[in-house]
Amino acid sequence: MEKGVYIRLGSTNRRATPEMISELKRHGRGIAFETEMDHSKGINDLEDSSLSVFFKTIGQAGYTNEALTKWRVLQKNNGDYFPTVAGLVLFGKRDLLDYDFAGVRLTRYQGTMLSNISESREYGVPLVNNIELICSDVATFLQKESYLEGARRLERTVIPSFAIREVVVNAIVHRDYSMLGSSVKINVFDDRMEVISPGVLFGNIDISDIGTGLSECRNRSIVRVFRRLNLMEELGTGIARIFELSKEKRLKKPLFMEQGQFFKAVLFQRFESESNQDSIVDLIRKNGTSSASDLAGQLDLHHNTILKNLNQLMAIGKIRKVGSGKKTLYQLI
Repeated sequence: MEKGVYIRLGSTNRRATPEMISELKRHGRGIAFETEMDHSKGINDLEDSSLSVFFKTIGQAGYTNEALTKWRVLQKNNGDYFPTVAGLVLFGKRDLLDYDFAGVRLTRYQGTMLSNISESREYGVPLVNNIELICSDVATFLQKESYLEGARRLERTVIPSFAIREVVVNAIVHRDYSMLGSSVKINVFDDRMEVISPGVLFGNIDISDIGTGLSECRNRSIVRVFRRLNLMEELGTGIARIFELSKEKRLKKPLFMEQGQFFKAVLFQRFESESNQDSIVDLIRKNGTSSASDLAGQLDLHHNTILKNLNQLMAIGKIRKVGSGKKTLYQLI
């Protein structure tokens, strides 16, 4: 171990950080970081109102220390009860400043780059109280579309609401809480939303397994609470449904990836046709002028699809046609 520890991720070997080594040791002993006791905290650091709502929701009038221990909110040590990391993340009081790492930061950017912040909001513990607010605030930052329900015209986000909730909840319940210097980040851009959570995929799950129904759970206690509150679907089915909903709406396919020690989910609020048009414009800008055949070859799209998109781009005044017949080229206006 003194010569370095390496882990296999996909087709590459990665040098394990001290945090990763600690997690591997815990995993080998069947211990989760979320169930570790925080001896610097006591029962009074848990928010009674949040606990009462939870137990009422699951059909219990009140709760005892024994009940909290069963749910891994507390652990007993030498006759005394101490809150666990999971208990403080889910039900901790709002003034627990040393648990700010467990929160969520939502940022709206103007444009498509991390350069121009429009607005930022932060949400801390207790996280069970903030899920609805986080998802609602994310929705206010996203693009909307109109639809008819009977005679009424209503509005909804371009990204399906199920997909929004799923990636937000997944980031919170599956993140690595042993990474104390990082919080969950939700970044909303003009064309997409990104959710970045600390920690790579847990256990034997590989990035290629995403959406196949396979799953391993890092934070079993947190997942158990969220499922009883109906805040998440059955394990392993949510991402597959995100892919299906995006395909039904013809949105650009969502992306799920590992970057360093973080996991990122990207949901697009642009339709596939818009994505094609962006790619066409980028290529014409790069080349100066391009033919429909060249564009079809470079983008691996059918010739008729390219022509349809070129006509739409000309109709909105982004490009113009130069020449005629087989010598027809397209350039930016």
